[in-house]
Amino acid sequence: MGKVLNTPILESLEELKVYKTKVDNYKSSKQLDCLLLFKKNKYLRLEKLALELEISVTTLRRWLNKYRLEGIVNFLKKDTRNRPYSIITEEIHEGLKKRLHDPENSFNGFWDAQQWIEEVYGVKVN
Repeated sequence: MGKVLNTPILESLEELKVYKTKVDNYKSSKQLDCLLLFKKNKYLRLEKLALELEISVTTLRRWLNKYRLEGIVNFLKKDTRNRPYSIITEEIHEGLKKRLHDPENSFNGFWDAQQWIEEVYGVKVN
């Protein structure tokens, strides 16, 4: 026997549909599908709703918990990363570009490029 859904959805179906037209990413769209299906009383158990949405039950629980604690606005907000997007800076990128287009001093493979970045820029690339 699966876990029964018991998170109250505060927004009306109409409000949820309006949010659905405004979201611009796949994850938020899926999250709204979750709330819409739950609000319509289409699914009463976590497992069946997760299966319909093609997500894990753990993800569904995390989503519903976030909705319950933070509300719809924060629920649909895109997650931000707490780390830099890339260790390859614009300077490193330009250096690689120049070296790759230099026929007399090209790389002998990926490992060579990694070593060169570490020697020249002091950045270790995995």
